[in-house]
Amino acid sequence: MLGRKAAAIERFDGTSWQEIGRYPNGREANTALDEAVGNGADPGTLRILDVAPSTTARMLMIAGVVLCVLAVSAIVWLFVGG
Repeated sequence: MLGRKAAAIERFDGTSWQEIGRYPNGREANTALDEAVGNGADPGTLRILDVAPSTTARMLMIAGVVLCVLAVSAIVWLFVGG
């Protein structure tokens, strides 16, 4: 969903970090991390990262802002200039 901060859990395999799961928000990622540690995973090898929004999501947010500004401008023009 637009405007939400997605998160990913990564595990260190000794040489690099490997993504093991993606979640729609940090709260769900935190819950999954707690469950993984509770199931015996080493907490030192796991981390949560914020995932940047995709280019499409950014473009949709920009288009939405532009449309809102145009709509407000049109309404103001109707009441003040019209």
